[in-house]
Amino acid sequence: MGLFDKFFNKSEERATQLSLDNPHVSIGDIISEGLLNTDIVVNEATVLSIPAVKRAVSVIASTVAGLPVNIAKKHDNGYLESIKNHELKYLLNYEPNAVNDKVTFFETLIQNLLIHGNGFAVINRDANYKVESLQLLHPDLVTVKILKNGNVKYEISRLQARKKTFRPDEIIHVQASSSNGFLGLSPLELNRSTFALALNVIEFGKAYYENGGFLTGVVKHPASLSDAAIKRLKASLARYSGSAKAGKQLILDEGMDYQTLTINPAQAGFVEVNQYLISEFSRIFGIPPFMLGDLSKSTMQNVESLTLSFVKHTVIEHLNKIESELSRKLLTEAEKYAGTCISFNLDDLLKADSRTRGEYVRNLFNVGALSVDEIRLMEGLPPLNTNGSNKHFVQINMGDIEQNLQENTTNENEQEYTFLS
Repeated sequence: MGLFDKFFNKSEERATQLSLDNPHVSIGDIISEGLLNTDIVVNEATVLSIPAVKRAVSVIASTVAGLPVNIAKKHDNGYLESIKNHELKYLLNYEPNAVNDKVTFFETLIQNLLIHGNGFAVINRDANYKVESLQLLHPDLVTVKILKNGNVKYEISRLQARKKTFRPDEIIHVQASSSNGFLGLSPLELNRSTFALALNVIEFGKAYYENGGFLTGVVKHPASLSDAAIKRLKASLARYSGSAKAGKQLILDEGMDYQTLTINPAQAGFVEVNQYLISEFSRIFGIPPFMLGDLSKSTMQNVESLTLSFVKHTVIEHLNKIESELSRKLLTEAEKYAGTCISFNLDDLLKADSRTRGEYVRNLFNVGALSVDEIRLMEGLPPLNTNGSNKHFVQINMGDIEQNLQENTTNENEQEYTFLS
């Protein structure tokens, strides 16, 4: 019988297996009292104490936080022109506020989104409506209220301070999947039973090994025990429980008998239940199992495709929400109408291995799509700034594309002229 049966059929198991000659108090109850904690508290702190959950949140949050933030203007032909001197670029790439750097800010925002379903930050502006800083808010401090006209307002509760109300344009609010469009659904609440199971497994394992790994035997008594006898037996057995006390000899009296029990790793079920939980957390957070330490289904061939799938279906999903909210709340109306947008640069994240990357860049160079200087900039290298490094070449003798076009035009004209003469 594995851990699944121990958790889900606990009551029935205790009634049928732990009763010795049906006494009014089971000796098994005495020995295993406190083995499972039925009062598990599921909150942000306890959930993040689960290694797989902490790892999943850290991977997603650090991935997003490590990406550069671009501010660009989108032209009619689809070309994005980077605005290098935009006033928001320093704030979003280095120091959103006086307390947090950019990495800490976005990691905390994403962690709140993944655990609570909502990430909040106050937009602090000066008298000219210019954005000065972004101040993080914990979701527990924020109450979203829906007004009669369909709009919302945000009430912020701070310690030893009155509640303060903010308009939607004063708050960055990144939502998870929502049922009403005003507030994201909390993964903590949606998956409470899964988190509780994981916490129970941790507590069970702790008690399991603290009490000697498993029950090596049971004590049989020919008659029912009085309350006083139960207390004495419990105190006596406590001196022999625990992995540090293994090997001690047990002394019995009053006709009690000791019966040896055996258990194998399959019955312990730790591997089984932990693999189940990792697969559940993989689905909850949208992260490949190998990133949570489960390599049972990973190969050298599928790791790259799984990583790309993680970027496309998890990271970009969160980035789209953040980019949309930042562009909507931080840019002026004139900038938005002009096509200005805030986006994260995914180039470094989508880079493949060096061989694949080399083939990709070579193909773009050979068709004239990139110059030598453009390739060097893509790889983080300074441009050469020579006469040939900023030109585009094609496969025809690897000549200058403009020169080849001129030569082709000249040849066509000469052929046409010769034909007409």
